[in-house]
Amino acid sequence: MSAASDIAPGLSVVVALKCARTEDPLDGIRAWSQEQTCERHRLEVVVASNGDHPDWEKRLPEVLTPFDRHVRPKQRVGTCGLLDAGARVARGKWIYLCELHTIPDPSCGEELLAYLDAHDLAGAVAESGTLGEGPLAAAEARYYQEVVGAHLGGDVTIVTARGMAIRKDVLVKVGGVPTDYSIFYERVLQGHLRELGARVGHARRAHFVHSEQTTLNGHRKDIALFTTGEHRYRSEHDAGFCDRHLGRPEEWAERHAYRRDLAWMRARTLAASGQRALRDGRVRLLPGLGREWLREAGRALFGAWGEIGAARFGTALAELRFRLAWSEERRYAAVVEIKRRFTRCVRLWWVGRDARRTELPELPERSTWGVTEIGDDELVGFHATERHGAVRFRWTTPAAAVRLVIEPGDYEVRIATGGLRPDLAEQALAVRFDSALVPAPDLRLVDGEIRFPIERTDFTQGPEHRLCLACAPVCRPIGCGESRRLGLPVRSIEFARRP
Repeated sequence: MSAASDIAPGLSVVVALKCARTEDPLDGIRAWSQEQTCERHRLEVVVASNGDHPDWEKRLPEVLTPFDRHVRPKQRVGTCGLLDAGARVARGKWIYLCELHTIPDPSCGEELLAYLDAHDLAGAVAESGTLGEGPLAAAEARYYQEVVGAHLGGDVTIVTARGMAIRKDVLVKVGGVPTDYSIFYERVLQGHLRELGARVGHARRAHFVHSEQTTLNGHRKDIALFTTGEHRYRSEHDAGFCDRHLGRPEEWAERHAYRRDLAWMRARTLAASGQRALRDGRVRLLPGLGREWLREAGRALFGAWGEIGAARFGTALAELRFRLAWSEERRYAAVVEIKRRFTRCVRLWWVGRDARRTELPELPERSTWGVTEIGDDELVGFHATERHGAVRFRWTTPAAAVRLVIEPGDYEVRIATGGLRPDLAEQALAVRFDSALVPAPDLRLVDGEIRFPIERTDFTQGPEHRLCLACAPVCRPIGCGESRRLGLPVRSIEFARRP
């Protein structure tokens, strides 16, 4: 290295030598190291590799300058591990994380540094253009702009793996680049920054081009990597953090529902709900309850495999529509559908695998459950916590269950709904505790609470007990923007001992 390279740069560009899509894999690195208009000592390029591409590594000395460095971690790591290793040795105030298949404009570094110097921010996302030909590349570019690009620089922190600069002290504070979650790392890092209250801007004049995915096989692979990382992260980390910053997809909310004993319990409770609707002359509720019963019966018989097959078939149909589409709008709609269907397919594969191979976690003993206190593994079919004014609650799916450990006895159970479903008395509510169905006359609605007694004799043997709730699904107007299947709003659950 030259003496000039001892000066700490303002910006460290960190790139992993993985996943090339451009004709020359080193085009993006060359554009950073040799073609930038900013003073060269203000920028360093850190390339991290693990030996997967020795031919590319041999060419690095032709591309890198004395200001730059090439690092190879002793332990073999994946793409995100390489980014983390590069970020840890980088000397710049700002760490710019990018993908190998991006190429910056000559002014990108200069504009990015000017933006960061002018604003009091924890980071900034650069402006993405597109590189790549074909209908899939065009659809991918549009999807990025509509889902990510249109919301950059707003009140909510959004980051992207395509190209983002983060102040190094902030990156250290959030634990560095998340390494074990593949390309889902961008969502994890985004959540950590939001939790910290860090603001990330949008450097519109710092422009680069991104080489888009051009094959459907590659498209599916990217979705699978992202979704597998998502499942791994949710499995290992705090449910509250995930709900706040990652959302709670339906497949995760119902991941325990693919265990056949829980699915049978929910199916039987839905059947009781359907019988009550028929008895009370509420025939309009039967189609919704019937669909929910078929869903639970299918899970009881086949686990997740029936829904996995349906999602995979839906993906294949969407891909066929994409290939046959004659307009850009139809192709784009097909790509969005492919993403939705195949994401669901991968999520279901993982939750189905867990249902077959893992035991349910043990639970603490207690008699009162507030909506913010209920553990993630105690709930089956509960959506994320949300607010209605000052009231915090969770929506359930039309059939939901709570796993609990409680001493056998005579109790009055009180489920606070906050009155958020005023017509609940007309929705064929059914409740089952262990194997005992609560008689309809025992179910009372009092001041927004569902109340009913359970007897000591209702408890089955064993430490764990289960409370199952079922009702007709909420009817939503078409186009309302709500896609979740909703049943009961729940604020808290209390088991009050009876004398």
